[in-house]
Amino acid sequence: MKLPQLSIPNTILLAAIGTDVVLACIVVQIKPQTRHVWWTKYKDEHQINVSDSNLHKYQGGTLQNPSLKVLDVTLNDSAEYRCYGRNTKGSNYAAMQLITGYPPVVNIKQDCYVLRVGDNVTIDVTVTNVPLGSAINWRQGRNHIYKSSRQTIGELRNPYLTIRHVELKDAGNYTLYVQNPYGNHTSFTMLKVISATIKGYEGYHKVEKAANDSLTIECVIFGETSVIWRQNGKQLKGVNQLSLKINRITRVNKGNYTCETNLETVTARSSILQLDVKDIPFVSLPHETKEVIKGSDTVLDCSYESYPKPTKVYWKKDDDIIKQSNIFKRTHNGSSVEKSVLVLHDTNQSDAGNYVCVVENSIGTGYSNILQITIKDTPSSERKEYAYEKPLIISLSVIGIILVFVGLIVCYKRRQRNNSHYESPDFKQGDVDRYSTARNADEYDLPITTDDVNTLRTSGSLDKINELKGNRAFTVNEFLQLFNDTDKFKRHIQLEFQNLTESYNTNQSGGEYYNETASFMTHKNPPEHSTYLNTALTMNENCTLFISSVPQSNSIGQFWKFVSKNGVEQIILLNKENQQVAEFYPVSDKAIEMKYLRLELDSSEKKNKNLFLFHLQLKHQVQDRKSSIPVKIYKTTNWKEKDKHLPLEVLSQLLDVTRSSKSKSALLMTK
Repeated sequence: MKLPQLSIPNTILLAAIGTDVVLACIVVQIKPQTRHVWWTKYKDEHQINVSDSNLHKYQGGTLQNPSLKVLDVTLNDSAEYRCYGRNTKGSNYAAMQLITGYPPVVNIKQDCYVLRVGDNVTIDVTVTNVPLGSAINWRQGRNHIYKSSRQTIGELRNPYLTIRHVELKDAGNYTLYVQNPYGNHTSFTMLKVISATIKGYEGYHKVEKAANDSLTIECVIFGETSVIWRQNGKQLKGVNQLSLKINRITRVNKGNYTCETNLETVTARSSILQLDVKDIPFVSLPHETKEVIKGSDTVLDCSYESYPKPTKVYWKKDDDIIKQSNIFKRTHNGSSVEKSVLVLHDTNQSDAGNYVCVVENSIGTGYSNILQITIKDTPSSERKEYAYEKPLIISLSVIGIILVFVGLIVCYKRRQRNNSHYESPDFKQGDVDRYSTARNADEYDLPITTDDVNTLRTSGSLDKINELKGNRAFTVNEFLQLFNDTDKFKRHIQLEFQNLTESYNTNQSGGEYYNETASFMTHKNPPEHSTYLNTALTMNENCTLFISSVPQSNSIGQFWKFVSKNGVEQIILLNKENQQVAEFYPVSDKAIEMKYLRLELDSSEKKNKNLFLFHLQLKHQVQDRKSSIPVKIYKTTNWKEKDKHLPLEVLSQLLDVTRSSKSKSALLMTK
C-alpha cells in the first residue's frame, strides 16, 4: 500500500505574458486509488489554494482533469506550483516552476523602399524584449540573408539591414524574425528596384552619324513601364516609347540623349549617349549690313559650328577670296581657324562690298549669309574737329561733368535768399566781413569765365544785409580743379558760406555738424585732420546737391544726422584707386551704432568696372519715431591715381544712376 504517485513532465515552464499555459500533472494509478487532486501555488512563502480561486483565472486541477490551465498569464503568475493527490494512505505532490515574460516586438519603420540600381539602402528596425539568448533572422523571400561584402546586419538590439550597390536581384519582400524564450515576432517590408539603360551602350558613350543618316535608340527599363526621353536635359515631347528613332539626321539632332523611368518620387536615368553629327560647317554672321566710317578700323564677326573640326576659315569679298599676303597683313587681320573674325584697318571706299565667311571641314564647305559693308565719308566738320582732338576731349569732359551735376540736381534753381542770417556760436561776424570784401577773381586766384553757358553760378557776396552785388561763374572743369587744390577750394567755400547758412536755415537741418563747419571756416590754419561739411551749391526745394568731405571717426554720428535731416538718399563718393577712406559706413553685417541712429548694410554689388554700390538702411532709434531711410552710396573704383580728373566714362555712368533716381537730394563726397 503506497501514497499517491504524481508526475509533472516539465519541471520548468516558460510562458509569454498574455497567453494561456497548461501545467501538466499525471496521476499514476496505484492502489489504493487516488481519490482527490488539487494544486497549490507558493509565492513569497505563502501557500495559495488555486482550486478555490477565481474560476476565470484557472481551469482544471481536479481528479478528472489533473492538469492546471492558467489563463491570461501575467508577471504575478511566476511561482512554484504543486500538484497534490490523496488516497487512504495519505497525500503526496509533484512540483514545477512557472516563469513568465514578454515576447519580442519587432517593427520595420518603412513599408516600402524604392531604389535605383547602384543605390545604398539601410532598413531601419526597432525591437524590444530581446534579452541575451534571443535570435534574429533576416530573410529575402524564403532565403536567409547572411553578412557579406554588400550586406551588413546590425547587432541584437539594433538588427538593421544595409545593402550596398543595389542590384535588380535585390528587389523583393524582406522579413525580420526575432525569437526570445517567451515567443517570437516578425515584421515585413518591400524593396522595389528600378533602372533605365540604353541598349547596347553601357556607361557614357559616343556615336557618330553623318547628316541624313538614321538612328534608333532603345531604352531598357525595369521596375516600371513609363519612359521619358531627353535631349540635352530637355524632355522630348510626345516621345514615350521604348524606342527612339531619328530619321534623316541633321545638326539639330546632335547632343546628349538619356532615357528615364519614374516610380513614386524616385527617377532612374540612363547614362549619356552622345550623338555627334558629321556635317558641313554651319556659319553665321550677326548682321546683314554694316556702315563703317572711312579711315576707321572695323571687326567683322564670324561664328560657326563644325564637326569634324574645321580645316580652313577664310573670307570672300564680292565672290573673291581675300588672300593672305604682306598687303593683307597691313590692311586686314584674322581670317583663320584660330581667329575667324576679319579686322579691316584704315578702311576706305575700296573696302565696300559684300563679304562672306567661309569654313571648310572634311565633309564640305559652309558659307555664311552676305554682309554688305558701306563706307561713309567723314563729314568735313568732323575732319576739322579731328585737328583739335585735345580741345574736343576737354570739351566733352566739361559737358560730361555738367551733365553729372545737372542729373544730380535735376533742375538748377537757387534758393530764394532768406533775410534771416544764421551765425554759428563760434563764428564771429567780423570774420564774415573779412571774407565778404573779396569781389574779384584775383583775390581768390581763380580763372573767371563769364561767357560760357555751361557754368555753375555762385553768389560772390557774404554780406548779411546788402543784396547780391555781383555774380561769378566757374566752369565745371575749373570747379574740379578746386577739388585738387585744397587752398583754393577752401577759399571758394568761404565765398559760398552765405549759401551754406541759408541752406541750413531753409532746411531747418544740420545742427552740430554745421556749427563745426562754421567754426572751422573761421580758422586761418585749420587742423590737418579736421572733418567738415561744406555746401558749395544750393538748388531749389526739391533737388539739393551737397558737397562734403569724408567724415572722420569723431564726426560720423553728426554726419549721418545731417544726412537724415536733409533727406539725403544718394551719396556719390569720388574715390581714387587704392585711396583709403575712413569707415563711415558698414561694409559687412556689423552695423554702426550711433546716438538715436543705427546704420545697416542691406547689400553691396559691383555695378560695373567704374562703380560699386552699397545699399544701406539708416534707422531712427528714438522710441516715438522709429523709421528707416534707404541710402545708396555709389563709390568710384576706376579713378586712376595718375589722373587729375574723373574719366568721362565714369561721369557718364554717374549721370545715368542719378538721372534715373528720384532721390530728394544727393551728397557728393571727396577726400
